[in-house]
Amino acid sequence: RHVLPPAYSPTWKADVDYDGFDWGDAPEPFRWDNGRRRFTGLEEFVKALGVESHGIHIRKEEIFETWTLPAQDAPVERTHFTLKAGSAAVDAGAVLPGLNDDFAGKAPDLGAVESGKPLPHYGPRP
Repeated sequence: RHVLPPAYSPTWKADVDYDGFDWGDAPEPFRWDNGRRRFTGLEEFVKALGVESHGIHIRKEEIFETWTLPAQDAPVERTHFTLKAGSAAVDAGAVLPGLNDDFAGKAPDLGAVESGKPLPHYGPRP
């Protein structure tokens, strides 16, 4: 049985799961309980805390169609982080009724834009 610190208990408001993590070369990418508990990878984090059991390790350069940022602090153009077809984040999500139940593949994708679907329109319409 996993013992969770009092700071987290899954509820209908917040059940942490189905996320993609890219920690680059960080030796302890997961920290818990104000940094007092540190984990070297996702598997160790899941085993210790019982959260993110469907989480996956991703690399941003491999899952997005475009991943470019300026070399220094500067304004950037608006970018839509659409997923590459067949990447690890495609079909790796969970159904959230009323939000993503019209997914295109075997399951919803991770992220805000479903691969193979048109970009959503937010805000006022003409």
